[in-house]
Amino acid sequence: MLGMSIAINFPASPKNTTRAGTPMLSSSRSSLKRGHSYLLKKSFQCTSVVGLRCPRRHASTAIQSAESSSSTELRSAPFKFEPDTAFQQSRHGTSLARCNTAIHDAFKRRDIRSCFETAATMKKNGIAPDATTYNALLLATAYGTNSLDAFAVYEDMVSCGVEPNVATFNHLIFAVKDKTTTQVWFILDLMAQKGIHPNGETYQLIIQFFNAGKNVEISLQFLHEMKTAGFEPSLQTVQDIVVVVAEQGYSRLAVDLAKEFEENSIRRLGPEPWLSCLIASAEDVWDEGVLRCWDIVVKRFNINPDEGLCLAVLTTAARHGLSDLATEVLGALKTAGVQWREYHVAPLVEALCRANRLKEAILSLNIMRSNNILPLRSTALPISEIISKDVDALDSVWPILDELQEEKATIDVIALNAIIEAAVALGDLQRAVGTYKSFSDYNVVPDRDTFRTLLDGSIVARHLPLGTIMLEGMKELDIAPDATSFRQMIELCLTQEVYDDAFLHLEEMKAAGFKPTQETYEAIVVTCASRGDYRYDIAIKEMQEQGYPIAKDFEVEVSQIYNRSLVAANGHSESEEFEQDDREHRR
Repeated sequence: MLGMSIAINFPASPKNTTRAGTPMLSSSRSSLKRGHSYLLKKSFQCTSVVGLRCPRRHASTAIQSAESSSSTELRSAPFKFEPDTAFQQSRHGTSLARCNTAIHDAFKRRDIRSCFETAATMKKNGIAPDATTYNALLLATAYGTNSLDAFAVYEDMVSCGVEPNVATFNHLIFAVKDKTTTQVWFILDLMAQKGIHPNGETYQLIIQFFNAGKNVEISLQFLHEMKTAGFEPSLQTVQDIVVVVAEQGYSRLAVDLAKEFEENSIRRLGPEPWLSCLIASAEDVWDEGVLRCWDIVVKRFNINPDEGLCLAVLTTAARHGLSDLATEVLGALKTAGVQWREYHVAPLVEALCRANRLKEAILSLNIMRSNNILPLRSTALPISEIISKDVDALDSVWPILDELQEEKATIDVIALNAIIEAAVALGDLQRAVGTYKSFSDYNVVPDRDTFRTLLDGSIVARHLPLGTIMLEGMKELDIAPDATSFRQMIELCLTQEVYDDAFLHLEEMKAAGFKPTQETYEAIVVTCASRGDYRYDIAIKEMQEQGYPIAKDFEVEVSQIYNRSLVAANGHSESEEFEQDDREHRR
């Protein structure tokens, strides 16, 4: 180049030539690379001999990199850093700073003794403490739950001329967390005297103190002052207040506090305050609070309440006709593995009745049977209450029964018993008997509760023949009379002018192995005494033999009733007859 001819001789390679010595045209890629590198190397050697300088370009840079790739030396050496320990003067801290650090380190280890030993060393060496020193000592004594030591540190602080700050009083308030409210008010007075205004931590410590004492009113007062002063309460502070308010039974206030906080903040309360609100609302049978808290607890936090809380929620649902909520609670119980009982499903029946869903309420009785749950007489009480308002309400249930029969749904005997009970409550014995006769139309067999309800209606109507028919019906169905049946028959006989059958049923009751109740004997005694029947005295003696105590007032009252009945019948009492017989005997 530049007028000079450069002769380049490629070295012969046996791998790149044929047998005649002619270079191969189809050499391998590696052979071409070696040849290209050799050519460039010779070119640079020639340039260095002539002494010409060529400007470096990208290609030449790549060439140099290719040459140095085989070398172990780096192209650029790394930056050599020489540390300068004197830059921040970390080794030359003041004695006061070192002592304060030592006190803080000892406090982190909860070594209160070392904190005061360091303070004693400061005094010995003449190191004057500052506010940081005293605040550290106050914090140590506060965690040591020794309020007297904390006040002693504060007095020493003031006597040394060190001005306290808001952190000083915060530590004092924390130190008296287990003491009376008098000390808290005393600290607040000290703050006012020093002209120090509370900060957010001060308010939170005060609220925590009164929350621990269940003092809801003062906690809410300082919460309001805190917001007025421009400080936002922490999440934990609000949660503690909501929990305390709910535990004190103020369910509406607790829910309002939680609702107001979440509406005005991007933060959300945890599960504990909402669970407390749910418990308080259920205990107060407050439907709105239960609905809101149930959705948050179960759906937001995916918490499955325990059986006790579920029963309280079921009571609220039953009282206010919240059938959907009752269904959700039953589902939660099944998820928790709780086996359904009668007292679990009974609130659902009541909720359906209060929601005017009588058909579903009757069908729920079948659901109980399908889950091996025996409905009780009290289970269908809401059904009888809703249809016993008037005769029209009573008659409105028959189309529902006919509709269920058309749908081939099973009608439970408890439902028909509820209709009989409603008719008895209305004093319509004819409809009660008509319902009893329609049992066969719905393929329902009367049970013991059916006859008990009809016997109660017979007693109210003083209808002895109907009672006798019911007793015969029980025998036809092989339902043996129990103590309640005998008691009802005795009371029914006592409503008649001739009540001798009452003594017959009394003997049958004792022969069947049942012990008559005290109320049964008292009813016999009062009835006999009011009719002037001397057998009241026999009944009293038998009552004593059965072990029932006889009050003196009752015995006197019965005697007076008996005498009044004799006067009304004969014109004179038993005592007058006794005096007359005595005078005749003396003559």
